[in-house]
Amino acid sequence: MDILNDLLLAGFQLYHIFMLDDDGRRFELPLEAFDGRPIGVHMRTLELEYQQILSAERL
Repeated sequence: MDILNDLLLAGFQLYHIFMLDDDGRRFELPLEAFDGRPIGVHMRTLELEYQQILSAERL
């Protein structure tokens, strides 16, 4: 995702963004989520918090 933001900073325009899950299903990402600012650190923090919640539920 940071690469997409880097492209925006370099002057490229994004018209359509999607990802594929492990099963090959496609899901769309909102264009407005990409504004040229780094997002990777925030995504990793969110992932860690999500994992902590899931671990707590298993106890």
